[in-house]
Order: sequence, then structure tokens, then C-alpha cells
Amino acid sequence: MKKRFFLIFFIFCQAAFAQANETIPPSPYIQVLKFLLATMCSSFMILSAISFLRFRLRKKEREYKDLLKLFKIKEDQFRLSTVENEYSVADYILPVGFATTICLFFWAVIFMGSAWEDQMHQTGSVVIVGIGEDFIRPATLAMTYAFIGGFLWSAQNITRRLLSADLSPGIYYATGLRILFASLVSLILATMMHSTPLIDYSTGLLPATSFLTGMLPEQALRYIKERVRVFSRAAKEDQHILELERVEGINLFHKTRLGEIGIDNAQNLAEASMIEVLLKTPFAPRQILDWIVQAKLYLLADEEFFKLRKVGVRTVFNFYRAEDPEKLLAWIAEETGISKLLLFNIQQRVREDPDVAALWHIQNRLTISIFGESESPN
Repeated sequence: MKKRFFLIFFIFCQAAFAQANETIPPSPYIQVLKFLLATMCSSFMILSAISFLRFRLRKKEREYKDLLKLFKIKEDQFRLSTVENEYSVADYILPVGFATTICLFFWAVIFMGSAWEDQMHQTGSVVIVGIGEDFIRPATLAMTYAFIGGFLWSAQNITRRLLSADLSPGIYYATGLRILFASLVSLILATMMHSTPLIDYSTGLLPATSFLTGMLPEQALRYIKERVRVFSRAAKEDQHILELERVEGINLFHKTRLGEIGIDNAQNLAEASMIEVLLKTPFAPRQILDWIVQAKLYLLADEEFFKLRKVGVRTVFNFYRAEDPEKLLAWIAEETGISKLLLFNIQQRVREDPDVAALWHIQNRLTISIFGESESPN
């Protein structure tokens, strides 16, 4: 039965593409088939959201409740959100609809084939036709292949996060915007290649270049910046930002995921609620705890943070749990060359920070859950 279904589906797909390329006469049945195929391909966003809310959300809720019991957290200690409020069905309606609409549009363009190009010739487009009538086909090709690359990358990302019970509503907004961004970047890149072709570039590379642009739009945009040379590489932001990547253990994926919940630098991470981060991301408790206590020390020590890390002083816990503070500060000052006054100020602020005390409590609870007894963190 399954083999027959896929055989019929394959035949219909071939017929749809053949009619799109005008190799067979138009048929109302083929038109209906095109619409069905575009709808089926676009329904991935809806199906993934339903699957998460129906099945995977229960796992997320169980894990969250277990963590609250483990940490013995009271609601007045943190500004807590429940899983039900954070992942409510109503929050998914607009973002899923947004991503689905964008996908439906691009799939319709793919299945329409030459009809889309005819429409562009008739109605005109400032973005596409303004460059030249002969550019309509390359532009359509560039945008559709970029969409396919972006769609596949997004589908893989959504599937991975679905399996890890980490499919927040914001990912659908990010998916839709990423697809639009990739398609626009691909169009700009195709325009550049069309106007001033490179020695090692030919029109035969357009599909591959556009597909890779859909997969990696940021790299394509970086290439465009370098080619145009409008943006100075030496330009730097005036404000002082503590970069998130400098926290040990954070890579590009972690940075991207934390950025989705508003944590895009070390300052935000240092002030973040650990329980909120646990709720909104798939990262392990000990991993998040280590990042936060590193970020807090980074915020206090600034560039001296890296000198401290070289001698094994990685987090605020090294100051908070010191048995002989004066001896510790003297040793650090001797090994790193950091002034004792700065080290003393750091230690005083660490010991007066109630968030550090709460994080130390969580550290002890995690240690007890693993070893069965309270131990000081390394």
C-alpha cells in the first residue's frame, strides 16, 4: 500500500514539474496537484508545532518540575515562568502561521515554474525587472534555490530542537526571517554576478551558490561586504561589550541559542536567571551554572578576567568559598600582577551578591544529586 502511494505521488510530482516547464499542456488537475504539493511541503511547520505541543512538551514539563524539586527553589527567589505559560498554544499561532505563509509562497513559486516569470514580465518588479529582462530567470532561480537551502537547514534545526524538547515559538519567527534574508542575499549576490561576473564563476554555478547561500546566509553577506568594500573592517562599536564567546565552553551554537532568549553578551548572561535559562534552553544545569558564574566574574574583572583564568580562578565561586581570603588574594596578586585593591573589591562584591549565594546553593544541590554528599566545586 505504501509503495503504491509513493509511486502515485512520484508520478504526480513529475507531471507537476513537467507542466511547470511547459513540456505538457496545462491541466486543471495538475494545477490542483501543484497547490496540494505546495501545501504539503509547507505543512512541516504546522506538524512540527503540533508534535511538540502534543507529545514533547510533557517531557519538558517533567524535567522542569524535577529540577525545581532538586534545587528546592521557592517562587519568591526567582521570577519563574511555568512551562504552560512559556509554551502556550496561543503563542505558536502567529509565528507558525508566519513561517508557513512564507514557505507556501516559495513552494508555490517553485511549482508554478514559467508562470511566475510570465507574471514578472507582465506586472514588472522594481527589484528584478529593473536590472534587465534577461535577469528574471536567474533571479527566480537564485531565490528559489536559496529558499530550498534555507528550508532544509531550518527543517533540520527544528527537528533537532523538537527531539530535545526545545521548540519555542520564537524559532518559527527566526525561520521565516532567515528564509527571507537568505533569499534576498542570494538575489543580491546573483545581481552582482550578473553585472560583474568573476573569472572563476559561471552561470552554471548559480544553483549551487544560491543553495549554499540559503544554508549559510551570514557567510554570503560577509562575502558581499568584502566585495563591495563599503563597510570598513576596522570599524568598531563605541560601546564596550563583553563578548559571550569569551566565556569558556560557549561556542557558536550556544551563542545563537542564548541569543534567542535575549542573552547576546556576557553582561546579559551574568544577570540572567538560571531557572529561566533552564526553562527556555536545552542545556544541562551544570553547564548553565558554570557559564553564569564565569560571566559574573568576567563582569567584575573585565579584561583581568583572562589573567585570573590562567591561574585557575574561573568563577566567582573561587572568591565566594575562599577559606583564607587574604592568603588567596595575595597569591593571585603575585601570580597575575593584578592589584590587591581590585581583587579585594571583587571579593567584597561577590560576597555581598545574593545571586551568588543562590547559585552556590544550586551548586551544592547538584553536587548532592551526583555524589550523594555536599562537596565544594572545583
